[in-house]
Amino acid sequence: MPVIFGYLLQNTSFFSGLTNPTDANTYISFMNQAKDGHVLFTNMYTSEEVPYVLFRPTYLIAGLSGLMTGLPNIFVYHLFRIIGILTFIFFLNRLISIYFKDKKERAYTFIVCLFASGFGFLLKLLTLFGLRGFGSVDLWVGDANNFLILLGHPHTIFSIALMAASVYYFLEWNRNLNIKYIVLSAFFTLILGFEHVYSVITLCLAIGVFILIRFFSEKSIEWKKVGHLAIFAAIVSVPIIYNFIVFTKISVFVSWNAQNALETPRIPYVIAGYGLMFVALILTILSKKTETKKEDVWFLVYWILIVFILIYSPFNIQRKFLEGVHIPFGIITGIFLFRLLKPKVSRVADNNKASYLIFLIVIFMILTNIYVYTIMITNLDNGRGYFPYSVNRYLYREEAEALNWLAENSKPDEAILSTYNIGNYIPAYMNRRVYLGHWAQTIDFEKKAKEVNDFYRMEKQISNLDKIKYVWYGVDEKMLNQNFMPPYNLSSIVFQNNLVRIYKIEQL
Repeated sequence: MPVIFGYLLQNTSFFSGLTNPTDANTYISFMNQAKDGHVLFTNMYTSEEVPYVLFRPTYLIAGLSGLMTGLPNIFVYHLFRIIGILTFIFFLNRLISIYFKDKKERAYTFIVCLFASGFGFLLKLLTLFGLRGFGSVDLWVGDANNFLILLGHPHTIFSIALMAASVYYFLEWNRNLNIKYIVLSAFFTLILGFEHVYSVITLCLAIGVFILIRFFSEKSIEWKKVGHLAIFAAIVSVPIIYNFIVFTKISVFVSWNAQNALETPRIPYVIAGYGLMFVALILTILSKKTETKKEDVWFLVYWILIVFILIYSPFNIQRKFLEGVHIPFGIITGIFLFRLLKPKVSRVADNNKASYLIFLIVIFMILTNIYVYTIMITNLDNGRGYFPYSVNRYLYREEAEALNWLAENSKPDEAILSTYNIGNYIPAYMNRRVYLGHWAQTIDFEKKAKEVNDFYRMEKQISNLDKIKYVWYGVDEKMLNQNFMPPYNLSSIVFQNNLVRIYKIEQL
């Protein structure tokens, strides 16, 4: 829906088709590389030579799909979002069915897993009465709840679908020790590892804690289980080892990883972001009812506890570990509503009133996401963006014309210099390196951002201009200097329209 609204708001400029283009453009860049025949991808958002070592199955398949069908990248991108959502719904429903047999209970739990949020909306309302702003994660951290993830990128949607699938088959294996289930769980975790390895770490630790507690409580080791788990470990270790090598041994990826700092907010902000779901978790843990002591329920508890440890671990991507934790939160909330709350309310009132109370609680839990969704739709036109985390969602048609000209007339080994916004879009239009284009993927980002500003202000020459073949001078560059004159070695204007000039470096 936000994408449709984005196109409806077009006037002199046109909508990019992306609500979060800063990161989405990097993924469309992977699709372009797949179209050019690459199975492994590189980072086009820096002028340094970066090896083709990244394996991203979602965008490999998406790019090849676009190549075979001739469909535009942006269409395929959103098509894969839809496929990812349907995949998530399928596996989430199967996972919920382990815990609930009643259709109504499953439906409510499904809604909570898909749409629930925390106290963000309530805290926003309180700011109207003078309360200081409170950064509840359900208002701004996309990884914190499933609804925000479903509004995001294809690979992230597939990631939570793969997490649901992996856990579903693991729990099925735990019930009957059929080896096919542990292999299926490992298979889905393997694919997950090539998209989001941190989610694999989460699941492996949750499974490890679950198994160890089981062995200790029974005071025996089931060697058949150990053998099956060894197969699981061997399979899922592949993406873990691969990612470790890429991001710790290859210098350009080490730099990328170092810049990708995503700290978790303070714990009150996280708890507020899950609101009543967190309350349901605590009350379920404290409950003495038999239904809350089952193994399958405690696996969900371990999953959440592992996440709350990882989000404050020494990793620089702390808050990324929140991905998928809405799933166990949602199911446990369903268990609380139907195994604990409803029976108690029914004892002092009738079943209809208990059902009505549950309905009101679920409605309350989705209010924040309704608010966030409304804000997203009404604030689609973000001007020229907010440096560095949000580039402009709309492009002038003259900018698109210039981008298409570059795609047709430049060569794959020719890097392009521009300010940040267009630098973010260039690799989404063509397989060309840019000097500056992404806050995490541009190596030495802060240094290069300053160098680019100094260059367009004509205060200082870029030291390694020999790597640049084209210089873009458009809307954002004119904001830095209306009277920009290229250095002597930018000898010719090769493209020009009302808003953009492109210079080609002929010699140094």
